[in-house]
Amino acid sequence: FQELIQLSQPYGEQACFIGIMTFCMNKAMELKDISKSKTLFYFFAGTLSLFVAIWISDLSMIAYLLLIPAMIFLYQTSRNSGQFLPVNVRKISATTLQCAAVFVWASFLGFAFIKYAKDHAIMDTLYSKQLLGSFSEDIQIVKSKGLGVFNTIIFNTNNVWLSLHSLFFIVGLVCLLLWQKKQERAPIFWRNYFLAYTIFCAGVLFSSHWVYFNFMANRYFTVLYVSVWLVVLFTIDRYTGKKAVLLRSLFLSAALFSAASSIAPYYAAEKPFEVERMNEFKTLGKIGVIGSYWRSYDIAAADPQNIKSTPHDKDKIRCKTCIDSVFACQIIYLVQDGWLDSLPKETSQFGVILQRIGKTDTIGGFVVAPYTIRKEQQN
Repeated sequence: FQELIQLSQPYGEQACFIGIMTFCMNKAMELKDISKSKTLFYFFAGTLSLFVAIWISDLSMIAYLLLIPAMIFLYQTSRNSGQFLPVNVRKISATTLQCAAVFVWASFLGFAFIKYAKDHAIMDTLYSKQLLGSFSEDIQIVKSKGLGVFNTIIFNTNNVWLSLHSLFFIVGLVCLLLWQKKQERAPIFWRNYFLAYTIFCAGVLFSSHWVYFNFMANRYFTVLYVSVWLVVLFTIDRYTGKKAVLLRSLFLSAALFSAASSIAPYYAAEKPFEVERMNEFKTLGKIGVIGSYWRSYDIAAADPQNIKSTPHDKDKIRCKTCIDSVFACQIIYLVQDGWLDSLPKETSQFGVILQRIGKTDTIGGFVVAPYTIRKEQQN
C-alpha cells in the first residue's frame, strides 16, 4: 500500500485509470439495451482511460489485450444463456457494431497518442537492453518475494500492521475457497478478467530482467496487490447474508491494516529534517545545480522557481529541457556527493566548460562549489 501512494511512483495513477475503465465498461454493459448514446459514450471513455493507463505504465497493455477477447466472450455468453457459441455475424446488432467501431476508433486515437508520447520522450536504452531475465534470475525473484511474504505472515518484519493485513487477508481467502463450492457457478466477468490480468502480470514481472536488476523492489509488484484486491472485491460481491458480513469484515480489516502499514513512525522524524536540509539552498537565490541523479532533483524541489537542476551528463536524465534552464543561470553549483571525489577548478558538462568561482562549501549536508560558464563560451 505504501508503494501505491508514493508521489514518486506511477502505480496509484495507473490503478486509478484502470478503475475508470472498469467503471465505464461496466456502465456500458448495463446500458446497452437502454440508451445507445450513453453506451457508446462509456465505451469510448473506457477505452481512452485504458490508454492513459498504458501511457503511465506499459504493463497496462496486458489489460487492453485481455479486454478484447473478454468483451467478445461476454457478448456471446449474454446472448446464448451463458453458453459460448461461435459468433454469427448476421445476428450482430447495430448497437454492437457501433460499439466495436467506437472501440476501434478510440484505440486508434490511443495508439496515436502513445506513439506521439514515445517519439517525444527521452530515449533511455537502459530500459530496453534486456527485457527477459535468465532462469536463475526468475528463480531468485520468486524466492525473494516468497520469503518476503512468508516473513510477513509469521510477523518476522518491522511492520506489525502489514503482518496483521496478511493474516486477515489469508483468513478471508481461505473462507472464500471453502465457501466457493457452495455458491452458484455463474461467471463473474470482472472477477475473471482481473484474475487473468493478475496471472499475466505476475508472469511478466517474475520473468523481467529489469525487476531483478533493480533489486526486486516491492514497488514493481504493486499492480499485483491492486489486481488481487479487485479479484477479491468482485468475488465477495456475490455473497449475501452472514457469510457476506463476515467476509466483508475480514477484508475491510485487512484493508485498514494495509493502509496503517504505510504510516510508519519514522516518517515524522525524517521528512522534516530532509525538507529543512534542502531549504538551505533557497538562500542562494537563482542558481543552477548539477549533481548525481539522487541529489540534483531533490535540491531543486526546495525552490523550483529559482533552483534549476539536472543530473550530470553521465547519469540518467529525466528532463532534457531542464539542462537549458540550468545553463541559463549565472551561477551553477556542482554537488560532489554521489558523483565526484573532489570538485575541480574546471570541468565540462554537456559540452560546456565550467570554471569554479569560489571555494567548496557544505550546504544542506552536501559538498558544493559555485561555477560559471567560461567566458569564451558565453553568448
